[in-house]
Amino acid sequence: MKSRAFLASTLLLMLIPTIAGSHPIQPFDACVKARGVADLRCRNKAEVGAGVEVVLRATLEPPHENSSAVVARLAPHAEQWQRVAETTVLAGGKVRWFWTPQEGDIHNYTAWRFRFKIRDHGWSDVVKVLVRSDEF
Repeated sequence: MKSRAFLASTLLLMLIPTIAGSHPIQPFDACVKARGVADLRCRNKAEVGAGVEVVLRATLEPPHENSSAVVARLAPHAEQWQRVAETTVLAGGKVRWFWTPQEGDIHNYTAWRFRFKIRDHGWSDVVKVLVRSDEF
């Protein structure tokens, strides 16, 4: 009987790190804004011109400081997300990544979509960046 209890407790102790290591992150909220623009709040979408840098931010709970966060992007009219960068979760569960769209990224009517992923934990919500031409 002692060996069964020992075996059961050993298995449980082996599973706890796996279970604890793959819990979903709630909340995992992302936002985007043009960088360097005062009084502009970080929201779920931004509208910018080519050459204007945007900052994508997310906050996660629990913080997962120093974890790796993947940045994924869905191009306008595309069907498949692409991994475009990797960044690190900062103190307090803050994630940041910067993107400067170029002339070739202009799509006056359809936005780029971005989200973060923490391996084995889940995805942030999606933020949109509409890149418009100056003539629009």
